[in-house]
Amino acid sequence: SRQTKVEVIGDNEKPEVTVFAKDAFASETTGNGNGNGSPNGNTAKFRIRRTGKTDTELKVAYRMEGTAENGVDYTLLEGSVVIEARKRWASLELAPIMDDLEERLETAILVLEPVDNYNIGRAGAATVVISDNNPGRKGVSILDDGSIHLRLPADPGEGYVMEVSDNLEDWEVIGT
Repeated sequence: SRQTKVEVIGDNEKPEVTVFAKDAFASETTGNGNGNGSPNGNTAKFRIRRTGKTDTELKVAYRMEGTAENGVDYTLLEGSVVIEARKRWASLELAPIMDDLEERLETAILVLEPVDNYNIGRAGAATVVISDNNPGRKGVSILDDGSIHLRLPADPGEGYVMEVSDNLEDWEVIGT
């Protein structure tokens, strides 16, 4: 007959908790400016999952990091979520808040916090991206005082040199 090995895991084993971005892209919505995003807006979603027994609820702690600010760029995420009894996962929705600022892409990173009643698995953090809803004001405009307003796209970390000339031959650096 064939040998079979059975391994019994003790009842005191801690669950392992992981997080991933179920929907990793969101955009600013038409909120009313007081921290409430539109219910019709494009939200992102984190999913926190547990292994092991599900006979009791499990409270999972987390912190928010990234370039977007919790409670300013998206509705406040409180720092903990409960996975209900008989459930393997819980979801957290990230709802961006519309503002009148012209911004680059921003990130919101959910990082699981260590607590005594669970272990953090390999996927202990997840990132979502928030895009701005304001159309870019690109190009050149001549202002009332005769000065020129110039706006060009740039990548984060990229350098630039701004030069001026009154004869298109002799150039003077005015900014870097």
